[in-house]
Amino acid sequence: MRIERQKNEFKGNSKGYILDYSNSFLLLQEVDDFRVLGFLIIPIETISGVRFNKDDKYQDKIMFWEKQKEKIGITYKIDLTNWNTVFQSIKATGHNVIIEGEALNDGYFTIGPIKRVAKNAVSIQYVSTGGFLEMPLDKIDYTDITIVQFNDRYIDIFSKYLRVKK
Repeated sequence: MRIERQKNEFKGNSKGYILDYSNSFLLLQEVDDFRVLGFLIIPIETISGVRFNKDDKYQDKIMFWEKQKEKIGITYKIDLTNWNTVFQSIKATGHNVIIEGEALNDGYFTIGPIKRVAKNAVSIQYVSTGGFLEMPLDKIDYTDITIVQFNDRYIDIFSKYLRVKK
């Protein structure tokens, strides 16, 4: 399934399987090149289209034949009521996140552990490309977020080797 996303001038898409949804959010397990990846939280307001055409159906069959569909699913609950409950749920799992604000002028990307969850913003301890936990915390307004990723191979492996500056 392909989820087309748009906010302001930004346009993008995500491919995967819908695991859950609410009036505000969609929980998608991402798939790329017939590999099951991590999870995405997509604000419903940014979804501009959903596609599941004959090509997507054929790729779904390939996923079955390759026994990849067996890997689809989540073993814990993510509360999709609002951003606050989403981030509290992810934080409780211990997973680090990637948060993107793709619709901002320069775009926004941060990766790291969730440190604070507030009414209108979340604070992340950014991880530099060298694997260092940085300070001060990155505070991201919920209105700027276009996608959140977690429990993904890239995030999990990178997070395994975090370093603290001395």
